[in-house]
Amino acid sequence: MVTTPHLHSRPNPSAKAPPNPHLADEGLSVPEDAIQRPGQMPPAESGVSDLDGPEREPLSRGWAAAPITLIMIVVALFVAGFLGWAIELMV
Repeated sequence: MVTTPHLHSRPNPSAKAPPNPHLADEGLSVPEDAIQRPGQMPPAESGVSDLDGPEREPLSRGWAAAPITLIMIVVALFVAGFLGWAIELMV
């Protein structure tokens, strides 16, 4: 009877891989506290909150009255034009 190794066995995460003789060992290792383990949350990114510009004060109003009035006049002219065109086609 031939015995086969377990296909679903997991390697020991605490076991270290043998060093690669082709790479220098300077600065290539990951510190133990920086390794992301399953179920562990990544570190908070509190250092990036101050990278944006200064906070602006909230706007006191929405659109000003003049732009809204101008847009409404242009829309009314288009509606009147299309309405006149439709009436002319019917007559």
